[in-house]
Amino acid sequence: MLAAVRNSAARNGRVCLGLQHERSFSDAVASKITPSTHLDVKYNGRQSVSGVTATVFGCNGFVGRYVVSRLGRIGSQVVLPYRGDGMNTRHLKTMGDLGQMVFLPMDLTDEDSIRNAVKRSNVVINLVGAAHETVNYSYDDVHVKCTHRIAKICKEAGGVQRFIHVSAAGANLNANSKFLKSKAEGEQVVKDFFPDATIIRPCIIYGDEDKFLNRTAEIINMLPLVPLVGDGEQKMQPIYVQDVAQGIINAMVNSDAPGKTYTLGGPDVYTKREIVSFVSDKINRPECTVVEMPTSIAKLYARAISFLPASWRLVSPDDVDQCVDGDNLVNKRDLTCEDLGFTPTPMTQDGPTGLIRHRGQRDPKNNQFENPKGFGKIEAF
Repeated sequence: MLAAVRNSAARNGRVCLGLQHERSFSDAVASKITPSTHLDVKYNGRQSVSGVTATVFGCNGFVGRYVVSRLGRIGSQVVLPYRGDGMNTRHLKTMGDLGQMVFLPMDLTDEDSIRNAVKRSNVVINLVGAAHETVNYSYDDVHVKCTHRIAKICKEAGGVQRFIHVSAAGANLNANSKFLKSKAEGEQVVKDFFPDATIIRPCIIYGDEDKFLNRTAEIINMLPLVPLVGDGEQKMQPIYVQDVAQGIINAMVNSDAPGKTYTLGGPDVYTKREIVSFVSDKINRPECTVVEMPTSIAKLYARAISFLPASWRLVSPDDVDQCVDGDNLVNKRDLTCEDLGFTPTPMTQDGPTGLIRHRGQRDPKNNQFENPKGFGKIEAF
């Protein structure tokens, strides 16, 4: 019976994938595409066929969900490799038409699972990254070794027409920060296998689920004094997560993007001190006090609390090194959002929406957030 099924599939021009030990694709997933330098994409809506079969590594991360959403709304078939519990990715299922979101369990240390995720794709987007080192994964493990494994297997697959790798603004082989140094090494690894790969270097990213504005708001609400590493004058150009996703999609379809590196930053430049002031104003905590922490003391403090879980640390040693490395900006000679055909959103427009949850208690009379967080707790006792 099994032989008859395979023969029937062969006669119909289909490929029958692993029936027992390997999770198989549905017939909706396109067969392997012949390599070409041209990617023909059609924009006819969610229920159309765009011609794109994209594998998104890091699909369940902060940026990943927005990239998947934009791929789904143009009718792309999206392969979503995930690790851990598949229930954590269930929110991605509704981002495309029925059968267009293909979920595959994956282990980045297992080459066969990576190979299974890219064998039918003509676009690969690598969003895998780590904001902090853990016991199991260092920056080098995530940004260099895993990237090397993904790029090598994609090259061997032979059908990948566009490889888009997301790095970080300020990536430099000579950086003090291990994060920025490993990001630069990851870019080199990608270029070794895909010289025409597109590198996206976003500045620090903000959005509703970010660990930037939300983290700042949590510190303001938790501590009477807000510590700033250095003098608080380090400059940055925060960019909206929706703009980063748009830049990745534009790089996928732009015929000039292969082989180029783009640095994506917001339209406005802020200092760290101004970021704290912006957040404190939006969460109704204008009374917060900023305290400068010299880099030498900050590094000692960061090492002393390094045994705590990452979510509990106010600062890590690498955060201090990133401050020492300088500003998080778009350089004048870099290709920017405008070169990808869109204008970034000001943080004053979409930044406050993600901070609503950090505001104080509601006033029962007019149903407005007027009181700072914690107001009235003493009276409650």
